[in-house]
Amino acid sequence: CGAELSSEEKPLGEFAAGTLEICKGDDEEGRRIALTDHFYSELDRLCENAAGFTALFSSGLDTPEAHALRARVKDREPGMVAKGLGGLRSEEAMDLREELKDEVPVFVAGSLSGMGKNPRACQLRLELADVAPEQIALTVRGSDSEHAWEIRDKLDKTVPDEVLMSLRGLETERAWELRNDRARSKYARALLESLGGIDSEEAWELRDRFSDEFLPWVLISLRGLRSDRSWQLRDEHVCRAPKIIIKTIGCSNDPRAWDIRNASKLYAKEVLDSLSGFDSGDSWRMRMELKDKWPNTAVSSLGAGAQSERDWKFRWDMIEGHPGNHLLAKHLVKAQLKSLSRRAKEEARKEEGAV
Repeated sequence: CGAELSSEEKPLGEFAAGTLEICKGDDEEGRRIALTDHFYSELDRLCENAAGFTALFSSGLDTPEAHALRARVKDREPGMVAKGLGGLRSEEAMDLREELKDEVPVFVAGSLSGMGKNPRACQLRLELADVAPEQIALTVRGSDSEHAWEIRDKLDKTVPDEVLMSLRGLETERAWELRNDRARSKYARALLESLGGIDSEEAWELRDRFSDEFLPWVLISLRGLRSDRSWQLRDEHVCRAPKIIIKTIGCSNDPRAWDIRNASKLYAKEVLDSLSGFDSGDSWRMRMELKDKWPNTAVSSLGAGAQSERDWKFRWDMIEGHPGNHLLAKHLVKAQLKSLSRRAKEEARKEEGAV
């Protein structure tokens, strides 16, 4: 009487059942449109009793439907809504940041990463610098603009570690002057974080100086490096720090990167992240090998811009195997948005050429 049903016998939820019905369709464009509508309808249904869920799964989507959902849940989940605006550049997203900045300044500040020189984002950084200094300092990471240095100068004494970390990848004289001024153990973690992508002798001197006491941060600093020296260090430590090492290889197609992927694939889903945009035989074999272990990451490793028939077949096969998985559904929605955006740009170019 109290026996538990097997996964094959458990009744499907409403969302999963609807997803499977959509998967049966023959019209590709119709299926994509139907799944998008189905996804947004589900988030709308959950607004009342699961506002956090709606805020979470509408994050990163810059569409009228997503903005309408945020409007419904922003009073109950302001932090999650603000966090979900990360990277969104539309006027609607900027308006919502302005609305939420006093209530959840830390989350609004964090959402400004990747916004570059957007004028409204620059103004918000200056406004929030005193109330959310750590987050604001990190939003200018990798930028050498005058605005970025204005932020660093403003926050240098308040959050010196985050200001150092914001120098990641910068090899300018100004950046090295700041690093050299703090080249001691107190700042070692932040200092090493700032060396990501920098393969100079000066950078390696700092790695060598701190390698005994701060090895994990030295390994993190290998992000984006392609020198033989960096590959040797990765190879030495991949077995005991696979998650750290795999994050440093990016989307490298170097044979040594594939050795690291194969050594790490059973322990770190980040292996799949490193395949983003790859369409080679090796990348597909690895996706197929790991798709059941990490289905969401396997699909996201395609990248939303991947639009081949093979890419979409893989997406549909995965969602059919996991029809109740909302994150998987979101990956398909994002891929469809990318397809529509690309199509609109192509049509605009044709119209310009016809004028």
